[in-house]
Amino acid sequence: MPEVADNLTFLDHDGYNISVYAYFELPEDEDVYAISSDDRLVKIVDAIKMRVGSGYGCGGSRVSAQWMIEEVRTLPKGSFDFMKSLPDAIENEKEFRIKSKKGWKRWYNNLQDIGLWLVDVSDDDNSYMEEALSVGVEKYINIY
Repeated sequence: MPEVADNLTFLDHDGYNISVYAYFELPEDEDVYAISSDDRLVKIVDAIKMRVGSGYGCGGSRVSAQWMIEEVRTLPKGSFDFMKSLPDAIENEKEFRIKSKKGWKRWYNNLQDIGLWLVDVSDDDNSYMEEALSVGVEKYINIY
């Protein structure tokens, strides 16, 4: 049974926020899995975009969303924060490697889709995420 969520933030497997606008641009038959801000792997089933008046009478508005989600499984505590820090950590390490004249292209290419491993839908015991959390984001991305 889907759950309605309007107070959660969702990240894709690369660690970037999923906006309601981006969700509506996806093909209807595409399954969307996300990491929720309460450390769960969820499947986004649907979303409703709501526009609310600003309340100041000047015509401005705020946009919020209600998400329909189904929980796939609970992730270890800290998974959301880890995934959120992943894009910046990768870019910082890439810049460091370029400035240090260290090889970076193969390393960078190996890291593409690392999030798919970390929150693999079939990884029922969260072993990949547990390993990543145990060493930290900077050390984990350097393993590759």
